[in-house]
Amino acid sequence: MHLHDIPKAVMPKFADDLIMVATGKDVDSVTNSLQSATDKLLVWADKEGMCINTDKTKVMLFGDVVQDITVSVHGSILQNVKSYKCLGILLDPLLNFNMQVDCAVAKAKRASAKLLLSH
Repeated sequence: MHLHDIPKAVMPKFADDLIMVATGKDVDSVTNSLQSATDKLLVWADKEGMCINTDKTKVMLFGDVVQDITVSVHGSILQNVKSYKCLGILLDPLLNFNMQVDCAVAKAKRASAKLLLSH
């Protein structure tokens, strides 16, 4: 019910999960956009009496870039990750979905092994 006035840079993902997306010509512009959006989200969260769980909040940079970016919440630097599961899809920096395919194959193997063991 609180999400009706959430900052525009933040897209409601699912119930209490949110995703922020920023694009730019370079890593610095993306970092600045994400920090600005994060700061706006923090102002909104404080106003609504909500808190951001920094242990569950991650940063992921897409593209052929190897450096991490620094985004902070109340002085805590958010963890950069190289993969992230979003609505059941495992994303990787190059969006080639190899990790998603590997995960699906491993899941299918585990399920078939359970079926074989039960007979």
